[in-house]
Amino acid sequence: MNFLIRKKVHITIGLSVAAIIIAALAVSISRKAYVVAPFPAQTSTSTDPFAGLVLEAKAAYVLDLSTGKALFVKDESEVLPLASITKLVSAYVAGRSLPSQTSISITRGDSNGLDPGETWSLQNLLDFTLVTSSNDGINAIASVAGSVLATSTAKDPQSVFVDEMNESMKRLGLADMRFYNPSGLDLSATTSGGYGSAKDVATLILHILKEDSSLLAATPAQTIKISSNLVNHIATNTDEALRDIPAPIVSKTGNTNLAGGNLAVLFDAGLMHPVEIVVLGSSYDGRFTDMESLVSAVMKKISQ
Repeated sequence: MNFLIRKKVHITIGLSVAAIIIAALAVSISRKAYVVAPFPAQTSTSTDPFAGLVLEAKAAYVLDLSTGKALFVKDESEVLPLASITKLVSAYVAGRSLPSQTSISITRGDSNGLDPGETWSLQNLLDFTLVTSSNDGINAIASVAGSVLATSTAKDPQSVFVDEMNESMKRLGLADMRFYNPSGLDLSATTSGGYGSAKDVATLILHILKEDSSLLAATPAQTIKISSNLVNHIATNTDEALRDIPAPIVSKTGNTNLAGGNLAVLFDAGLMHPVEIVVLGSSYDGRFTDMESLVSAVMKKISQ
């Protein structure tokens, strides 16, 4: 996609996302400040659509951004392996460290289709990487950004980058999040590449959207056409639940042996009614069925 066109798309999406979230929060504040019930409150006979919900996930967090209230929680503060959801943190750090048109070279092949010798702009490679969850893509980005962040040549650029990931989360007040590599891949049978809670992930996504929504603009697309200097790619999203999610705004998957299946989604459940859902510690397929169950419950809840 032509850079100017992509830039306009990112700006448009960014403004739309910001408008949805800001408007929803404004409505919430307005309601709290001015609404006075003219009649005595009546007991609702409607049932809670979340009641009795059974999930595979170890942890889940559903946040209604229009009210700022959690609609559903399950061990939302438990720190768990994040797998490739870690790449959201890497994208955040890279976006703060490098101009969007910084050239990133691929030095080795990737199972998602990257070829050695390809050169990408940072923004294009971030789009491809987040949609396909490319490990080599995020490692290439981390190496370049780490070189820029390094104060000396004595330390490996990726180590510098990972240090900045951890420091950035502390600055955002997400000190329970910690990282050992940019991709989230397991380091061993007992150590994950990244850790955090479902609530941490939801908070992180909002920070990214507030600072630079273009970093996540491609993530809700089921497929994107995107090019390096050598290859025209068609990237397929790793989120198999996207087709069943109304008006998705952000999506990111994760899956490793230690983490199991993870999934984070932000979508518009109605007019100016954004909702975040994060599930951690499910299975590969279970994360999608868990998400579908939670989305269905959200839609029933807000229609009551």
